[in-house]
Amino acid sequence: MKKLKFDFSAVAKKIAIFLYQLLILALVIYSGFVVVKKINENYKTNQEIQKYQDEIRQLKIENYNLSNLLIYYQTKTFKEIEARKRLGMKKEGETILVSPENKNGQTDIQQQQQTEMSQPAPNYQLWYNLIFHRERLPEIRFFEKG
Repeated sequence: MKKLKFDFSAVAKKIAIFLYQLLILALVIYSGFVVVKKINENYKTNQEIQKYQDEIRQLKIENYNLSNLLIYYQTKTFKEIEARKRLGMKKEGETILVSPENKNGQTDIQQQQQTEMSQPAPNYQLWYNLIFHRERLPEIRFFEKG
């Protein structure tokens, strides 16, 4: 019987190449995870930066409006209007008309406007307005039973 020679060096080479390829694959996968994680962090950071930039823009607009309001409050016109409203002051030669207020603090005109707006117009008035004043029809909404 002949002894078979087994070449361990060829098997060792194949195992070494396989392990080397496995190591390379593991490094590529790990690098991919790291890159994806950094991209996600970068995206979130950019969103946060955009949010803060929007907030800065809003605060600048609010600051601008408040500074304009402050300038208006310092004008002579504003002081005169406030003196007339709150203190009841008037210029020489002016007469002041005071309208009585109702119990709820509204004038008669304000109360009349509210009652007119709360009561719907009669049907004949709606038709008259539609035909002669060329007003658009009111929006009609249909509801489904469900």
